[in-house]
Amino acid sequence: MKKSKERHLIRPNQGITLIALVITIIVLLILTGISIVGLMGNDGLLNKAFQAKKNTEIAQIKEEIELLLMEWKMGKKENIINFLNQKVEAKQLDQIVENSPEEGQIELFKKGYVVVIDYEGNIVQEITKKGPVPEISNLTITLEDGITVPEDKSLALGTKLKINFDISAQGAEIKSVTPERPYLTDGTTNKIEFTVVEEVEGEEYVRKVYVSVKEKYEAVYEAESLLDAMQKYDFEEENFKILANEELYPIHMYQFKESQVWDEDKIFGTEADVANNENDAKNMLVVKVNGDLTIENDVKVTAFANDYGGPKGMLIYCTGKLTNYGEISMTARGAKAEGQDVFLLKNTDGSYEYVPESGAVGGNAVGATTPNEGGKTNRVEGNPGETGTERRTGGGRIRICRSLSTEIRRVLLLLAQEMEQQVHHILVVLEVAMVMSERMAIVGLVETGNRR
Repeated sequence: MKKSKERHLIRPNQGITLIALVITIIVLLILTGISIVGLMGNDGLLNKAFQAKKNTEIAQIKEEIELLLMEWKMGKKENIINFLNQKVEAKQLDQIVENSPEEGQIELFKKGYVVVIDYEGNIVQEITKKGPVPEISNLTITLEDGITVPEDKSLALGTKLKINFDISAQGAEIKSVTPERPYLTDGTTNKIEFTVVEEVEGEEYVRKVYVSVKEKYEAVYEAESLLDAMQKYDFEEENFKILANEELYPIHMYQFKESQVWDEDKIFGTEADVANNENDAKNMLVVKVNGDLTIENDVKVTAFANDYGGPKGMLIYCTGKLTNYGEISMTARGAKAEGQDVFLLKNTDGSYEYVPESGAVGGNAVGATTPNEGGKTNRVEGNPGETGTERRTGGGRIRICRSLSTEIRRVLLLLAQEMEQQVHHILVVLEVAMVMSERMAIVGLVETGNRR
């Protein structure tokens, strides 16, 4: 009986031990799961450690880039692109890319990261990890209908275009492209920016690609005046337009990249710039010299002209010193063209110095006297001046009428002033000449009357 009781007492102890073991295992599994989540989750220790390492790398890259930019700013003796290229050669940078010169941005690549700066040497975007470079393929640029492909330089500013393309990146999955394609432009933006999100081994990278539609449009540069445009832009095209104070000027540009010494005649412009029997003059000529300009003795600088006149004006702009020993002439170069105000420069008070659409108002008429048959004089008025039109300069016209005796008197009086000792004789001759003139007139009248 004792053995039976002992066995009965032992069984409950064995059951409690098994339950405790199961509970212990469950608790351990829970703790393990919590530990795994704590290590591997988005906010886990491993991810935090990785992010801390990344932040340290970014801070280090940023500090190194800022030191380079500070070096350039302190010296600032050369173009920033040249400076950065030297740093690439010195292995202080991996690569530089003028990603979007129109927006004034440069990408600097270093140790797998990209830093975006402006042309003043300032960091303008957050530093990011460099992903694979996206590549655009099957690019189409059409009109809004999605079919018609416009010719280069054929569109007026404001014409909308439709852009579509495929995109890929080696070793990466493209997650998104913003804005969506096909994309319809607003007709005024020359370069469209697309943001590409790509994924490599679970990590996302943001890259930007650009599609330019500039070549489809006539180039138009906005400025306050013609001189402001000359100072503001480094023109790349030979033919373009300048928009100043709501006036649009078609330009044919001649640009010299360095100082010039002209020792022979220069004629700027072609038949394409001037009028013909069907069309008005098309372009204004602009000659821009980046540096000094010297025009030597007996050298004539002018614009091309034909039987219909010259171009719609010519502007010579020199960034350095202009020394003119020769002649800059626009004589007989008036254009057959519709007039327009030409805004040369804007004053500090907001007013403009400009060539007006219409020429100056002509001068008042000037009268003269002439003798009539009765020996008296009649007053004859000159023609009044008129306002210049069609790019012509206005001016007064004078009509002077003199009789033969008046001319003789004027000439002899001038001679008398130079020959004082012969004044008396000259006056005698003058009177004789006047009498002869009057007698000849009377004889003529008598003969005419006899014939009648």
